[in-house]
Amino acid sequence: MVSQRNTLATLSISNKFTGISNEITRQRAPNHRLLVNVSRCGRLVSIRDLQLPLPRIISRDKARALGLKRFFTGKPCKHGHIAECSVTSEGCVACHRQQARKYRAANLEKVREKEREYGRKRRATNPGRVKEVSRAWRAANLEKVREGARERARKYRAADPERARENWRRWRAANLEKAREGERERVLRYNKRQAAQRRAERA
Repeated sequence: MVSQRNTLATLSISNKFTGISNEITRQRAPNHRLLVNVSRCGRLVSIRDLQLPLPRIISRDKARALGLKRFFTGKPCKHGHIAECSVTSEGCVACHRQQARKYRAANLEKVREKEREYGRKRRATNPGRVKEVSRAWRAANLEKVREGARERARKYRAADPERARENWRRWRAANLEKAREGERERVLRYNKRQAAQRRAERA
């Protein structure tokens, strides 16, 4: 166990390739190996194993001259974060991230409405890109998408059962073969569940 006094600082690194949390805590173990506490997996690993690149040192003036949005001094901010800072505000990006989380928690509905408005504008200006991202996310989260669709269908049927039945009758009439195939599959799944239950009761 690494003692709290051995903690050096909180290091904020943006690295989309590592897949770990942006905030890690640098610590010194008794054998003087530099370790990091990765908050997502909750364990100490060697910084050499992670191979995390530190941002290069660059002053605010030089970053502004190069047209960059951030600069990095390598020194901790007043809250102890060793992180990149914004060229415009000089604010630490780790501090800004914490403030954004607090604001979102305190103004959740307002933030969600802004996100919905942003999504509507983005879909209107770049529909092709939005569809591509949506298809990729759906393919990677298929079961989650199906569960969401089932939940919405349950709520719809509970709110207006008569309209739901009428819509089902119209769809079945227009897609009779597809409806029959779905019914056969449901019967097979039901029979399999019943057979498994009977086997479990006999065992």
